[in-house]
Amino acid sequence: MGSCFSRRQQDVLTSKLHLDLEYTSRAELKVKERDYNNKVIGHDRVSFSLTYPCMSVGRGIHIGGKSLHITGTILPGQDPRKMIDKECQDNIFFVEVEGALLATLFDGHGREGLRVVDFCAHFMQDFFHKHHQKFRVNTS
Repeated sequence: MGSCFSRRQQDVLTSKLHLDLEYTSRAELKVKERDYNNKVIGHDRVSFSLTYPCMSVGRGIHIGGKSLHITGTILPGQDPRKMIDKECQDNIFFVEVEGALLATLFDGHGREGLRVVDFCAHFMQDFFHKHHQKFRVNTS
């Protein structure tokens, strides 16, 4: 977990999960430049191609007598101006234990971001499995 998949690996993962996902491949942003008083002093339009998902997860869960399908996808970040090339350091997972659900998204940054994200993801999965009763909320 924590490392991005190649497109081939992603295609295999998607077919195993029976996900029928579609992604827009082009986007345009209007970037506003502001001064120290937050007054808009300029505009810039930036068009770019979106990255292919590096991770998609999905699974059926049963909570409160209901069957649900939960999914999540990570699109690697990119600099629309193509000034910075960076590794995807994000991670996502879902854990369901006895009707309790933990849904996570970890956003890694910095030189050790991937290692921190991997540690946090493994720690939280283990902690949740051991202490899932503590996550329950009495809704009555």
